Amino acid sequence: MKRAIIIEDHPIYLEGLTGILETLNWEVTPCSSFVEFAEKSSGKHFDLALVDLHLPNGKDGFDVCSELKSHKTHPKIIIISYFDQDHLVDKAQRLHVEGYLYKSADKIEIEEAISTVMSGHNYYSTNLKKRLASKEAFAQRNGIKLDVLEKHGITKRELDIILAIVESDKTSDKHIAKSMEMSAHTVRQHRKSLHQKLQISEATGLVKFYYEHLHEPE
Repeated sequence: MKRAIIIEDHPIYLEGLTGILETLNWEVTPCSSFVEFAEKSSGKHFDLALVDLHLPNGKDGFDVCSELKSHKTHPKIIIISYFDQDHLVDKAQRLHVEGYLYKSADKIEIEEAISTVMSGHNYYSTNLKKRLASKEAFAQRNGIKLDVLEKHGITKRELDIILAIVESDKTSDKHIAKSMEMSAHTVRQHRKSLHQKLQISEATGLVKFYYEHLHEPE
């Protein structure tokens, strides 16, 4: 019998996922926290893991994914979450997570995702597939190395800001905000995030990073 582990802190959703898997003849180990996951998974092999990103007590679903992926024979992983921000999806991809579903997914889609990942393919929710395809097309059109974006966790909006800085001789938050139709505060927050991710403190550093690591010459 195939074995699955579910890490989900919402009792009703945990019960629902357990029921879906049991009707598909899976042996299920339900967990409601990272601590319980660590206890119940120790020394055991699972074929599949369904993981919620939001967990109690300071550990999240990515901690679960990292732990599972560190095992020599690790299970296929499907994240099931309310959250779909680009940086979360990017992180899931960097961890080589096989699936990513919204919690709004119905029974049919959950079963389809399980079937897909167990057959050796990745499964991302329809809306996520469209966004990922759009991101890939944007990178291709603008000569951007997509693997570098993923490696550093650079979001689409942060990339827009890098391009705005590269393409203009005016690099103030106010100028960039005007050109991108957003507030200067929002620009500052994105630049702060970029500086932390790339260990860069000046606009010239972002320009240098773009030409040395991010830009794909024609």
